[in-house]
Amino acid sequence: MRKALITVLFLIGMYSSGFTQTDTTGIEITIIDSYITPELPHTFVLSFFTSDSCLSFLSLENKYTFKVSEKPTDSHKIEVDLSNIKFDSLLIHYTVTAAGKDKKEFKQSFETILSDESLLVKNKDLNLFNVCCIGGVIFGLPSPGLLIYNNENYLTLSKEIPLFSFYSGGYNYPSSYIGLEYKYIPKFEAKHQLALGYKKIYQVPVIEYISPGGNYFTNFLGNYGISLELSIGFFKFYNTFTVFARYRYSQCIGDEKSHFHEISLGLYSSFFTLNL
Repeated sequence: MRKALITVLFLIGMYSSGFTQTDTTGIEITIIDSYITPELPHTFVLSFFTSDSCLSFLSLENKYTFKVSEKPTDSHKIEVDLSNIKFDSLLIHYTVTAAGKDKKEFKQSFETILSDESLLVKNKDLNLFNVCCIGGVIFGLPSPGLLIYNNENYLTLSKEIPLFSFYSGGYNYPSSYIGLEYKYIPKFEAKHQLALGYKKIYQVPVIEYISPGGNYFTNFLGNYGISLELSIGFFKFYNTFTVFARYRYSQCIGDEKSHFHEISLGLYSSFFTLNL
């Protein structure tokens, strides 16, 4: 079992280091600020850096296009008045285009959250109610996993809810978050577990992110402990949910022999979190 654990940690380390290399094939876009002001007139504020001096453009919902930087620069900023623009969803998708000296274009998509429902187009299929319903159904899907304890394998179903997300700049992903997780293990003695944890998110090229974290957990039967984990966010879909894989090592406090390993696959989204 120890050899298997060492092998998993080695592979994760190699995998992580391989994806932290800088992509030299194009212009990288790093979002600094991306938000819509709550006060009137509602304004979309966007600022970002590029890895090379270039021209830049902004596209909102693939409908509205704006020039950001008309002269080559690596620091870009724009403020767009949204008074005459209507949206059909609270989640706003936008694309940043960087045009290099050779006129080759590099595009990257992001999203931000609408600050006022009054900017929504009424009587649309994708109104606030439908967005919340569809997002809630997808977000509510449990994460399947495998728990390894005393050389026995147990199927797990879990769901983590990011309670508080902390942003240090940009809104693509938070820099960290506090999450609450419930886990159900049908064929295990302690079938129910609850964990509260802190997770750090590092955005990296090629994949979405790498996220180390720690948790405090209880099984409601008088046993509790701590766990360390590493998650890898692979890709997004619907520009809202990120598919991730997670490895976790857990140790019960007061019983050195009571420890277990977990591997799981799930969806991350900060759709229902409280942003701080």
